[in-house]
Amino acid sequence: MADIQKLKELGELRDLGILTEEEFEKEKDKILNSSDPPPRFSSPPSSSIPGHSGVNSPSQYPNSPPAISNQNSNTPWIIGGVIAFGIFLIIIFSMGSSSTATVSYSGCWSGAFSDGDFNIVSIDGCGNESFDCGSGGYCGINAQKQDDSSARLCVSVGSDEACTTAAYGVASV
Repeated sequence: MADIQKLKELGELRDLGILTEEEFEKEKDKILNSSDPPPRFSSPPSSSIPGHSGVNSPSQYPNSPPAISNQNSNTPWIIGGVIAFGIFLIIIFSMGSSSTATVSYSGCWSGAFSDGDFNIVSIDGCGNESFDCGSGGYCGINAQKQDDSSARLCVSVGSDEACTTAAYGVASV
């Protein structure tokens, strides 16, 4: 169930334009592949090699991969998954972390805002507006012009800023 929640959150970040499609696919693959069991190797049975009927030993099969015990064999995969997810969170939390997200535009706009606790809400307004990012360490915002003007619409979180002058244009940080 935790993987489903992680995938849902990644999808929301992608839909907000916070993650690129490539970043989304990479992180999705990490989540989906983290639950796969590790490959298990064993020495070939002695009956599979003609002329050999003795005990399977490393000297008999020098090119065989070592046998892996079933006991605690998932531990490296679990640790690797936890480390990878931790790195992902550090990257996400370091992108545009600040206490305020803003929309700057002379006309009317609508969009979405993700606060520091990954709560995503629809937003709309006219003119400039600010939103509190909370204490979660991460914040994202996007806005779309509601007209075909060539005026500049900008969104920002901390020092990260994105702008558009396109008719009905969208900006996202």
